Amino acid sequence: MGRQAGRTTPLDALALGARERFLLSLVWGSRGLGSFDPDVLADELPQPRIDAILQLFGDEVARHAPRSRLPAGTAESRPAATDRIGPLERRYTDFYRVTREQHGPDAPSLVAQSFDALLADAYDPRQLQDLDERHLAMLWNAARTVAGLAPSPRHVEAMEAVFDESVRRSRGQPPAERVRAMRNALLASHRFDAARQLGVRYPTAALSPLPAFIEPTGDHSSMRHGIWRMSGDGSRLQYESLDLRGTRIVVTAGCHFSLDAVADISADPVLGPAFAGHAYWLMQPPGVEDIDAVREWNRRFSRAPALMIHDREGWPMLADWPMPEFHVLQDGRIVDSLTGWPRGDDGRQREALMGMLRRAGLIGHVRPRRAP
Repeated sequence: MGRQAGRTTPLDALALGARERFLLSLVWGSRGLGSFDPDVLADELPQPRIDAILQLFGDEVARHAPRSRLPAGTAESRPAATDRIGPLERRYTDFYRVTREQHGPDAPSLVAQSFDALLADAYDPRQLQDLDERHLAMLWNAARTVAGLAPSPRHVEAMEAVFDESVRRSRGQPPAERVRAMRNALLASHRFDAARQLGVRYPTAALSPLPAFIEPTGDHSSMRHGIWRMSGDGSRLQYESLDLRGTRIVVTAGCHFSLDAVADISADPVLGPAFAGHAYWLMQPPGVEDIDAVREWNRRFSRAPALMIHDREGWPMLADWPMPEFHVLQDGRIVDSLTGWPRGDDGRQREALMGMLRRAGLIGHVRPRRAP
């Protein structure tokens, strides 16, 4: 899409590099556009231009238009560099391509390698001061992406460098969205005190209060299968190591399909008791998974509480994280798995899950439920 036969389209409002990234982000399904990256549009265009582009894909897609992040009063049409991509933007776009193309368990390390090779040298504070807002937003997005996938100290520090420049330019009032993302990165890298202080330092971001993180005394780096267990009132997260001896069910969770699964399974007369006695519903670490979402999950499903893992390294058997995915473990080793929880499938997934639990000896043979 774009300029054809001398005609213009709404996509022409995007500078050349942004247009390339937006097109790279499009994911098509059997019914049309399945998803797109809203950040590309939100960082580049005023609201009317965003709405016009998404209207190209129909009313259903246009309903999901992101809010523009440009300052109020930004001109309807920004001065566009449509004929060329500068060196820094070219490097960023090459990195962006890697993030869209890499999937599976090796993706975090490959994205981190691409970031280190293409962009790591751009985060010197003195260089950041010379960038315009558009290029600063690119570097923020790149650092946020790599820190979210592989929260190593150097990647979080790259985020902090851009964040500090945002604070300088905003005279102490950075955008709430950046404060929230910065706190999540600090949480994911286990810098809990720094994350808490961020919320205190920038009250206008209106961040929800963090729970107390209760860690064991002494060196716990060798503890396996570490998780954070939330207290009933949501005010504390207690670090512990899960006991995976014997036969256990482990569910990788964290999306609305997982909520469908826990609601259906908790109400199920056969699956409910089996899961209550043997299952762990696992979510990603604090900062990767939203703590408030875990609070709400546990409020609704107290008999199937969500447990946030401490880090991915402590769960090497869970190389990927489909949501939900059900695993039967024998003494910590996966012996059977089932992915997904589609509603409206006439109970086929429930029967498949029942079969998996029968094979593991967690439920007996029961008569099929009659259709209502």
